[in-house]
Amino acid sequence: MSSTAEAESVLVFGTASSAAHYPIQLKNLVSTISLLAATLAGAADDKPAVLRLGGSDFLRQHTAPALAAEAGAAGLAFEARFEGSLPAFDAVRSGDLDAALVLDPADRDFGDEQGSAGLTAVTVGHIAVAVVVNADHPLQSIRLDQLASIFGSGLSQVTRTWGELGLDGVWNDRAIVPMLEAGPNGMVRALFRHAVLGDRDPADVVMPVDDIAETLDEIRRGRNILAVLDLAHLPASAVRAVALQPTAESAPSEPSSEAILSGAYPLALPLRLYFPAGREARVGPFLELLRSESVRAALRRDGFLPVPADG
Repeated sequence: MSSTAEAESVLVFGTASSAAHYPIQLKNLVSTISLLAATLAGAADDKPAVLRLGGSDFLRQHTAPALAAEAGAAGLAFEARFEGSLPAFDAVRSGDLDAALVLDPADRDFGDEQGSAGLTAVTVGHIAVAVVVNADHPLQSIRLDQLASIFGSGLSQVTRTWGELGLDGVWNDRAIVPMLEAGPNGMVRALFRHAVLGDRDPADVVMPVDDIAETLDEIRRGRNILAVLDLAHLPASAVRAVALQPTAESAPSEPSSEAILSGAYPLALPLRLYFPAGREARVGPFLELLRSESVRAALRRDGFLPVPADG
């Protein structure tokens, strides 16, 4: 993608088993699918079949009720089971569900050779984790292994001062104050623990974030805090997200919309709608629900960054 503006007008859409995903404007996709759905519905006198949807249990608190309300208002027959990403994904593959709204890690183990063959995937949002400092802090970027040495337990290499990250002068001997937010339903902590800490527990020196507003005030007032927070709830001023490097050889990546959509930002996990290829007409009305502002707002409350809508 050539610009952030372009990135914000597309969803990733393609056959999930393919190595490439093809960007398609959500607005055009939904319009086409809705037309097909209306044509098929008009050809039959029967009531539309119930759409059987499964999904991540992280969506239960806000997104599931918002979807149910929008479905009721639209007169859609809708049955949802938000019991976890893996059960929902397996149920779509077996035909027990029509679609699944699931978290989709890059290292997913499908458990068999079938994988995601024969399924279509639409990315609708992301969990994204930000590593945050005071807006005036000199730290510009940090590697994932450096984060592990600060936040992780049971490691031979530990980092406790800013000088060990290459800062000099008055920063050389200053102690890092690491803080970690659990996030809605523990998502932020779970993603950081898996992607950065190798499924280890955080070190004893890591302070939990109990109140996000209070923590942000502490970061604004103090300059020694390095906090891991939910990007979906991060304000735009007084604090700053540090660019991340997966390895020493890779370029730093800031948590921009473009970097998250392209997969360049390393601490983002996509939320995707999976359904059998060729079922676009059946799933189309549900895709329209995902575009509604009430559902997008609910996704944000559940800790997700919705893929920006086109107009």
